[in-house]
Amino acid sequence: MTVMQTCLPNLGVGSLKQRDENVDKDSANLSPQTDFYKKLALECAGVQIAVDLFMFNSQYADFTTLSTVAKYSGGEIKLYPQFHLEKHPEQVIRFS
Repeated sequence: MTVMQTCLPNLGVGSLKQRDENVDKDSANLSPQTDFYKKLALECAGVQIAVDLFMFNSQYADFTTLSTVAKYSGGEIKLYPQFHLEKHPEQVIRFS
């Protein structure tokens, strides 16, 4: 399964909230907000579905939480920070 993520999920059971940027780096920001994506990944892996995650976020993306879906399903994670068709043509080439 291919997932193309452009913003933080904000609806439904997998919704996430923006984390506080002023929190100490050794704190909760280094662990996932929820185990929803890990459970989803394990369910996918149980029926032999790998989830590939392409992240095109130009703003905050909870990479720690979202990456678990690819990690535990056997998929891949591709990160394209500040993706923009005109401003960063090298990323468009890399994606294609």
